[in-house]
Amino acid sequence: MKWMREEVEILKRLWMNPKVTKEDLLKVFPYRSWSSIDNQRKSLGLPSRSEVLERNINRDFLKRLLDVVEG
Repeated sequence: MKWMREEVEILKRLWMNPKVTKEDLLKVFPYRSWSSIDNQRKSLGLPSRSEVLERNINRDFLKRLLDVVEG
């Protein structure tokens, strides 16, 4: 089943939010399998979920580090 433009936009927005889980995505796209969602993500050039989470962890760490350094 072809992805509609609206679905693609929602996927792009939700995928990059580290608080959105795999289960959340499956609820938002109830007629899509995880494989379908992940394949669409790959075709859009979006990073893996682990990369999204890692980027968020690094960003949070750097922010806390700057807070400590700046006092």
